[in-house]
Amino acid sequence: MKKYNRIICFKGNTTINTPEGLKKIKDINPGDIVYSFNLDLNIRTTSIVKRVANSKHNKICKISFNDNSILEMTLDHPIWVIGKGWASISQNERYNLITEKLNIGDKCLSLNSENMTIKTVKNIEIIYGEFTMYNISGGNHNNYFANGILAHDENMLSLDLIRENIQYSEV
Repeated sequence: MKKYNRIICFKGNTTINTPEGLKKIKDINPGDIVYSFNLDLNIRTTSIVKRVANSKHNKICKISFNDNSILEMTLDHPIWVIGKGWASISQNERYNLITEKLNIGDKCLSLNSENMTIKTVKNIEIIYGEFTMYNISGGNHNNYFANGILAHDENMLSLDLIRENIQYSEV
């Protein structure tokens, strides 16, 4: 039986919003600058990536939005939902973060080019297979935009990734 990790993350072709444009998460490196969001001040800002990691998973979810965009991620990865805060398909209390349940109809904070918008969850599908998933971490706000949707970085800087047998690099 193959061992799968519990780090929460996105498929490698997920795009990350950066000041230079969109970049696939699998191509993000420590030291890169990505857009993030200051939830206290309600403004877009930037963060310097401190750590990148990848791990294997055998079950992910595919979230479809009202604009026909999709986001493929682990079931427990939190995204920001208006009126709920951090939410995921399978609620969790990991990494000092309590999440709400993500549902069809939830409205998610999104970055579309240079403008903040709202996307509505249209469908949620569970997918089984063998997936290499990626995550990035860094900055004061612990978030970034994945396929335009505000996502938590799971405070990955505090994790012992060697103990978890997760491949990573850092600044």
